[in-house]
Amino acid sequence: MGSRHSKFEFFYGTHETAESQKELCSKPHIKQYEISKFSINDLPEDYQEENIFLLIKQIVKLTVQIVVNYISENRLDVWQNTKTRYPGSECKGKDSLLRGSGRIADIYKNEEAKKCMCSDCVNNENAEKETWTIIAITATHVVFDESEANKSNCKLYYDSEDGECIQINYCKRRWAHTEGDLCFMECVTCNKNLAEEIWQNIQQFNNLWKKIRKDYLKNTKKYKSNRLVVIVSHPHCGAKKISIGHLEGKNEIELNNQKGYQLFYDTPTCKGSSGAPVYLYGQNWFRVEYVHSGGTKDPKLNHSTTWCPK
Repeated sequence: MGSRHSKFEFFYGTHETAESQKELCSKPHIKQYEISKFSINDLPEDYQEENIFLLIKQIVKLTVQIVVNYISENRLDVWQNTKTRYPGSECKGKDSLLRGSGRIADIYKNEEAKKCMCSDCVNNENAEKETWTIIAITATHVVFDESEANKSNCKLYYDSEDGECIQINYCKRRWAHTEGDLCFMECVTCNKNLAEEIWQNIQQFNNLWKKIRKDYLKNTKKYKSNRLVVIVSHPHCGAKKISIGHLEGKNEIELNNQKGYQLFYDTPTCKGSSGAPVYLYGQNWFRVEYVHSGGTKDPKLNHSTTWCPK
């Protein structure tokens, strides 16, 4: 992997999966907000706009916690071309509680039968129900391959420390880019009300980011040096937090003859934030998809995975 810019260096081994809420954390937690306490006034002054606040609320609704209950025997031992240990590699072939974050990107109704793994369906083999496929995006170092996806689950609406949420059991890996560290997963639900709610959330999300992008394109110079970066994640295996910061740099990287892009930001993150959605103010979400990867030697500087448009 080669970067054309040396100001912001990428360090393997700083990735932020988690296995316990009790892990000590030395990183700053300023500008990391509980969902119920976040207000428009917590945004930087230049960004205290209703549409931005509403978009963040939609990102919250679409963010999920991903629990990986098994570590694949095929998971990498070290990061590509390094001697740095790959997350979870010490537990290869064993049960695990590796956790990260992700974002629901799409949902559609299945025309062909697909098995739902909720308790009602598992206990009734003859049940024939309508089902919907949910597509979620995370980092490959959170869910490495199909064997891990098959024993993973997604927790939706885990927004407070009371632990209430909707859990969807067992997933499939749809697509992955190991070098770029991006993974698309799919899981199945028979809950029609949930499916309709997710679809509506996605539509509102898309409408909002498009409106904001139009505003951004009208005055890109205003936001050139301090573009807002928002991350919603499940730090320390717990309930969601909203993290607010700014873009510090952007690297152009070559990955297997593909040109990729990686963001660096001061938005606070912790263990458990790996795979979380990263929103860069004004981005075109149809063309770019940034998810959180880890930190750097500077505890105040973090980075995304590498987005390869191809």
